[in-house]
Amino acid sequence: MTAFFIPDTPAGESTARAYADLRCYAELTAGRPVRSARIFKLSWRRGGTDWETCVGKQDPAAGQTVHAIFDIGGDYMILWRGGRETVTKRQTYTTVEFD
Repeated sequence: MTAFFIPDTPAGESTARAYADLRCYAELTAGRPVRSARIFKLSWRRGGTDWETCVGKQDPAAGQTVHAIFDIGGDYMILWRGGRETVTKRQTYTTVEFD
């Protein structure tokens, strides 16, 4: 199990503030509320290829470090610096939350 973190952000109040900012961005972009689960990892499938996306590691599709993954209802939003990806829950095999 993995303790909650945001890459390149000091633990504590800075992490909470960074997460709140990312959450606000996800809600504005999606146009709907973000669910409260703090997601660490997704395993999913697109175009016949299996993917695993983890916070703090490079997203295999984008090649950028993942900063957060949010549950936005019927989809998940993966955020990295300067970009995002939306994955439907139908594409998703497993979801792992932070401790």
